[in-house]
Amino acid sequence: MPYELKVDNEKETRQKTTIQKIVGGLNLLDREDQIDPSEMLRLKNLRLDRGKMIQDTGYVAFADAILGTPQADYQFFKKTGVSELMLVTTVSLYRYNSVVDQWQYVKGTAGTTLTAQANAGATSLAVVSIAGFSNGDKVGVTLDDGTQHRTTVNGVPAGTTIVILDAIPAGRNAPNGAALVRAVVLGGNLDKLVSMDTIPSHDWFVFTNGVDKPKRYDGTDCVDIPNLPSGGNTICIALRLYNKALFLFNTLEGGTAFPQRARRSDIGDPTNWTTGTAGFDDLYDGSDFILTGEVLGPYLVVYRERSIERGEFIGQGGVNYFFQSMIKGEGVCSSSGIVDMGDYHVILGNANIYEYRAGFDLDPIGDKIWPTLFGPSANVNPSMRRRGFAFFVEELNEIWFFLPTALSSNCDRLLRYNISEENWAERIFAHKFTGYGFYIKQTTLDWASLIGDWAAQTWFWGTATTQEDSPTTHLTADTGGQVYEYNYIANSDAGAAISFIFETKDFLMSEALIRLDTIEGFLRGTNVLVEYSLNEGSSWVSVGTVSNSTNTKFLLGKQEVTQRIRFRFSGSDPQFMLTFFEFYWKLETPR
Repeated sequence: MPYELKVDNEKETRQKTTIQKIVGGLNLLDREDQIDPSEMLRLKNLRLDRGKMIQDTGYVAFADAILGTPQADYQFFKKTGVSELMLVTTVSLYRYNSVVDQWQYVKGTAGTTLTAQANAGATSLAVVSIAGFSNGDKVGVTLDDGTQHRTTVNGVPAGTTIVILDAIPAGRNAPNGAALVRAVVLGGNLDKLVSMDTIPSHDWFVFTNGVDKPKRYDGTDCVDIPNLPSGGNTICIALRLYNKALFLFNTLEGGTAFPQRARRSDIGDPTNWTTGTAGFDDLYDGSDFILTGEVLGPYLVVYRERSIERGEFIGQGGVNYFFQSMIKGEGVCSSSGIVDMGDYHVILGNANIYEYRAGFDLDPIGDKIWPTLFGPSANVNPSMRRRGFAFFVEELNEIWFFLPTALSSNCDRLLRYNISEENWAERIFAHKFTGYGFYIKQTTLDWASLIGDWAAQTWFWGTATTQEDSPTTHLTADTGGQVYEYNYIANSDAGAAISFIFETKDFLMSEALIRLDTIEGFLRGTNVLVEYSLNEGSSWVSVGTVSNSTNTKFLLGKQEVTQRIRFRFSGSDPQFMLTFFEFYWKLETPR
């Protein structure tokens, strides 16, 4: 048996088993005593970094809370190089103002300006025009400090006056000439994920939430994409730019559903849906529905519930686009479960996680975590897997897969795949998430922004983590209207402690008993509990706790006679680090 305890000789001398490289990650597929010593049976809220095990960092609130449930944010880069951070929620569209650190309503179908200053306490606004404003509309008015006062129209506007429900706040005023905008109205549903893209030729940010007509934002206002089929009465589940044409997938046109349809605009013109190369393809090779489409090299890959098709531009012989069935029997479980890695995709399927290179084969990479994702004892809510999402974190070289645990409706569990080491780890969050986004930091971290004292910082000052233009990851929470920023400085989940735990394999001596003597290693952390189990994790015995302020040696003694043993480390110190550990034992009975 390749991973049994090894005996150097037949004498009752002291033996040592060392777990030198902790890089194997989770292995839940093989028998508990047959996995490699570098692999783990449980690995929660820890990262594997250059052969060390460290506690994961956390996240902090980003900007202010908003109305509705945030579903995704998106950094919209324009041809000029300027960018805007956009946020799609279940009820509206916001734009981030980094100067005042606030989400602000984007102008929808109506906007005007004030003709007189409105002072603190005022609820009556004198405006150029009331056109397009109605009682109950969500509106935003710009104040003298650049913040936006978000409120509601209170009563039917009349003449040149709009009355608002919430008065101008104390100490502020809305200046003469200040902008007043009617917020974009959305009717989002958490069962339908947001799909977004950029159309560089028009400097448009486009998105769909699967419920409302797809929208475009051009830097000034956000309205329905012009000239959509059926007199504009068209909805889609997902959209994507391919070959400079805008594709809409799984459409509802004039009230009729076309779940196998891929509709497209003319090349280079997202306002033309009738002439040129505009048109549609109904992909009737199967009855399963289209969930999304993603570009891969020269192809447009259409991902469906139980199949995958590959499209390409032909542009001759009366054929504009040709679609070919590539994979049958497997598709994706979520419209946001595809990660673009440049020359291949990683997809969250129904029976595994795969790499896909636009051919006739899927290469599984999720075998080692298959039981916890797809098996009969999987810790996933099967009816809510459609709300899962995945993305690539380039600074960690990891792919993150978010899924809801068995008792959750939204994603509270992350399975992270390290591409370099090909290992898996698990993260359980204090909050539940509905989507994600990326944001390039606009400012460098200063001393006043530190959380806790200097000893609490587990990162290096002046590194890329703290600098302007460094990437951060955003997670949108399902309650509280809050976007969170996952970074490498926060040591809690928005104030909630991050508890870590990992379990080793079962070390087995099949033909003899052994006597455990001591456990040693190099560890940093306070109150790290070390335990062992003799019955495959059914119960645990404490060996002791370790508290080292630096990554130095620890030693715990314990006498125990057994044939099988596994170890567990747990705690919540954000400075936890384990470099390696080993245990000493000797034969208790002859082989």
